[in-house]
Amino acid sequence: MTMKTNEVYNMECAEGMKQLPDESVDLIYADMMYDELEFNWIDECFRVLKSNGSIYVQTDQRSVAQVKLYMDKMFKFRNWIVWCYRGIARKSNCYQSNHDDILFYTKTDNFTWNQPFQSPSDSTLKRWEKYADENGNIPKDKLTPSMRKKGKTMSIRNTRMRDWWDDISVVGFKEAPKGKQHIFQKPIELIKRIILASSNPQDVVLDPFMGCGTTAIASIETNRNFIGFEIDENNYKICKDRIGTAHQITSANADPTGHLIGIKLNQALFLQEGLIKHREEQ
Repeated sequence: MTMKTNEVYNMECAEGMKQLPDESVDLIYADMMYDELEFNWIDECFRVLKSNGSIYVQTDQRSVAQVKLYMDKMFKFRNWIVWCYRGIARKSNCYQSNHDDILFYTKTDNFTWNQPFQSPSDSTLKRWEKYADENGNIPKDKLTPSMRKKGKTMSIRNTRMRDWWDDISVVGFKEAPKGKQHIFQKPIELIKRIILASSNPQDVVLDPFMGCGTTAIASIETNRNFIGFEIDENNYKICKDRIGTAHQITSANADPTGHLIGIKLNQALFLQEGLIKHREEQ
């Protein structure tokens, strides 16, 4: 069986990846099940990943330790990213878990990296934004006495992205398209952040656990190719349907360079379902 890019296959990922050539993908994003403790798929990820490629594995506290120990044997560790989010409080005899762990590895020390930046915190903006000039610099007379005494300066600028992400919300299932929900569906902005940082346009993004297809949608929106596997037949059907709709929307709303005009693809998918209104219609 010849595997094609921009396709998702209804099969177990390790078996599917065995049919991919060595070093044929540029980036891997894997949102694994916490109880998926058979790691033969990770071995295949190492084989198919290009020498300048990266892999991100998302899980939680139930399996992250085992995954890291296994991946440390073959990949180059870069970051342990913590994605924090607000969740529904549940009764338990321990602390409420409101984060996922994302392990970022590369295959070698020579890897694709497009430095992401983050905006200043809300507290910083609230305290200093009203004093900032057009370049984000704070006048000396607005600094605290202690800062002036020590000769410090202050400016409001975007900073290099940290490994603590608390600016992306979970998917709101009340707003998600009816019949197209996935219990572990991740927000498209989370996956886009990873894709933009660790790949370039036209690169190939592999998702071994494609679910309802968010990685594919994020790849289309960022002008990347994708390939993925989803073993659950219902999820696979949802995924294929969403990708088909995404291609239709892209064809109808893209400019000659392929960029969507006036609306994001993920928003357009919801618009297609009649669940949100475009601002021009409000």
